[in-house]
Amino acid sequence: MDQLADEYANKPVVFLEHDVDNAAAERYNRWWRAYSGTGPVTLPLVMVDSGQYISYGYVDFYKVYKSMVEAEINRPAEAEIEAYAWREGNKVKFSISVTNHSNATLDYYTNRAMVHALVYEDADDGVTSRIVRGDAGYDIYLQTPGSLSTYTLETNELEGVDWDKLHFIALVDYRPGGNTGPYDILQAAEAQEISFSIRPNPLVFMVDLNDPSTITSTMTLEGHDSLDWLVSEDIEWLTISPTSGSFPSSPSVSIDKSKLVLGWQPEKVLLFDISNDDGLHFEENIEVKAFYGSVKKAYLPLLTR
Repeated sequence: MDQLADEYANKPVVFLEHDVDNAAAERYNRWWRAYSGTGPVTLPLVMVDSGQYISYGYVDFYKVYKSMVEAEINRPAEAEIEAYAWREGNKVKFSISVTNHSNATLDYYTNRAMVHALVYEDADDGVTSRIVRGDAGYDIYLQTPGSLSTYTLETNELEGVDWDKLHFIALVDYRPGGNTGPYDILQAAEAQEISFSIRPNPLVFMVDLNDPSTITSTMTLEGHDSLDWLVSEDIEWLTISPTSGSFPSSPSVSIDKSKLVLGWQPEKVLLFDISNDDGLHFEENIEVKAFYGSVKKAYLPLLTR
């Protein structure tokens, strides 16, 4: 499997390993829906797609697995997927937009159509180093041919993972035979990881009443370039410019000292509204604190050698 993973590294193929004793139910049962026999099987259980091709037991691994992959690559996709993933606590959330290019109406009741999200980790913790750590599934109802629908999914809690080594996959499948026979993937895609940061937080100003200079600061907004931001300000002594833009960005913040009172000002908040054209939406609150008065400054000596 590792040999094939290296060989297909520059092609749209992902090799994933599930712990067979703890595999996601909706993924695990796809193998069995494709199995047409009646007797027992032996590990390894391998499937391409959602069971369009399967294998089990000891075979000529390289030859058999490669032929399955090649057969799948040559099949046309019947859906288009645009997917985003982001971390919330110890879970991963997905926004998955699916355009149905098949001739079938995708409907869980009639053909078990579902959209799936998978999280895998680059970790030497099994037979391969691509271990599935989390999953989520969502039933699709009445998505007609040619239509676009967006689904939001959330994984289970992920524990003991290296978040910097996680990857995210989205896919949509159904059973062409209705409620019988194997499942078929219409399309799968890698989900783009969405993240952003706004610094500093809190935003703190120490304004010396004896300093005639203009008080300004710069904020640093970093994040995925598909994201746009809009800030709401309701602070009479603060101005931010610009008040909207895309990531990354460095808006300037200035203070109107004439509108300050002595001492600490009541704490305020800048509300950042963050979104993209695909319907993602986040909000981030940035605390703003300001002191106006006599500010004592300490200058440390600069030593050079």
